[in-house]
Amino acid sequence: MLLKQDVLQAVINEIEETGDWASLAAALGQYGINPLVATNREILDFTDQVSECEEITACIYKEGEQPVFRQDKKFIKPFIASALRKNDLEKSEALFSLLFDVSADHEQSF
Repeated sequence: MLLKQDVLQAVINEIEETGDWASLAAALGQYGINPLVATNREILDFTDQVSECEEITACIYKEGEQPVFRQDKKFIKPFIASALRKNDLEKSEALFSLLFDVSADHEQSF
């Protein structure tokens, strides 16, 4: 069972390691789940925890646009549900286009 605090730590670890935002694929990897073979259940469980974590902000990255991270993450569930119904390439693209960041308030505490 995924814990919200563990998911938050996976996102923080990826951000600290890269000095940038964390994609869903990279955050899954930090958690020990290979994003290329992750089951739909693993992806859904992880993103459910992200959605419940107040410290994490999220956005869907579109090439050529500046990411706009939002605290309200209600868009994640339909985005992932749609991605999981697509072919492997489109699913993989979705895992890399969903980005996470940590809110400024939380960044100051670590």
